[in-house]
Amino acid sequence: MEVAIIGIGLRFPGRASNPEGLWDVLIAKESTWSPIPLERFGPKASRSEQSTRINGGHFLERGLASFDAGFFQVADKEAEGMDPQQRLLLEVSYEALENAGIRLGSISGTNTAVYIGKFTQDYDILLAKDGVSTGRYAATGTGQAILANRLSYFYNLNGPSVTIDTACSASLVALHLARQTILTGESELAIVGGVNLMCESSTMVSLDELGVLSTKGRSYPFDSRADGYGRGEGCASLILKRFDAAVRDGDPVRAVIRGSGVNSDGRTTGLTFPNGQAQQTLMRNVYQNAGLDSRDTVFVEAHGTGTPTGDPIEARAIHEVFRQNKAPPLYLGSVKGNIGHLEGASGLAGVIKAVLSLEKGLIPPTCNFEHPNPRIPLEQWQLQVSWIALCFIYN
Repeated sequence: MEVAIIGIGLRFPGRASNPEGLWDVLIAKESTWSPIPLERFGPKASRSEQSTRINGGHFLERGLASFDAGFFQVADKEAEGMDPQQRLLLEVSYEALENAGIRLGSISGTNTAVYIGKFTQDYDILLAKDGVSTGRYAATGTGQAILANRLSYFYNLNGPSVTIDTACSASLVALHLARQTILTGESELAIVGGVNLMCESSTMVSLDELGVLSTKGRSYPFDSRADGYGRGEGCASLILKRFDAAVRDGDPVRAVIRGSGVNSDGRTTGLTFPNGQAQQTLMRNVYQNAGLDSRDTVFVEAHGTGTPTGDPIEARAIHEVFRQNKAPPLYLGSVKGNIGHLEGASGLAGVIKAVLSLEKGLIPPTCNFEHPNPRIPLEQWQLQVSWIALCFIYN
């Protein structure tokens, strides 16, 4: 049984505020980087001990306070206490349902599932830091479970409603669990989402001190300039449905998910250090379980964060799995050069890029790639980072 993607909604930095805008940004090899807006980490933050050397990233153009509370049947006082991530998920999931041609009344009372991936909880930290109390709405306004529950409540959905925090893989794990829920018959339809907003400085400071961020605030995937990742914010939502049901109902099938899987690194050099062997095992298992031949793959939308250690490990894992490719080189890409690393929403950003690439028949160029990381011997590993737009060659 296969699962179809029938609807897409997104809100990414710069002019990538919808699927068409994202595609324009990808093809133009455009970076949405900007200085940190003063209203996020303003003068107060920069003078405090919570200052950071990072001076930019990838931020949404629209202010975080913008929200049509009346449309979503939320009282003004309650809206004030809501994490902006909740508000954004309501808006973007609605756009995804609209993109799928689904009327809200048609899913009310159904077993539709909701799975949301997240990483940060900046708004909760911000309220505590400023000593702000939102009274009776404090628990529901910043509760992490409510990111998913808010959607189930508004749309009146009775299926599983789960918020997932597995850091940067969160939205992909959400996608996997939603797919599993559909395959087991627990739900016929699922709303999958990922969200990431930067509301205050302490998360940025902590990640900087951990040594994972680029001093320039930019991601350089697989590039010799890679010195960490550039943070980005945004929200993405996909509508999933059993493929045969989507065909039966005449839904717009944007893409088909043939397989998915989840594993863990186990013990490595350090808690945040990736395990290349585990990555290989996961990719092989997913292909085997899906009945697919890895040799037929022509393009991989990689994690590609732009970290000097992570990129070579990932590239080598991809090489080991796809080394028998029928038509080398295998092309690699990463959306993070364009819109930054969206952390809890980053996985879905990559999935949406891949879906758009299939629809357009083009592999977009990789933004911020000029010269390969010296630890990634592309020619030897029969890999190539896409640096111009290329046509897909289908078997």
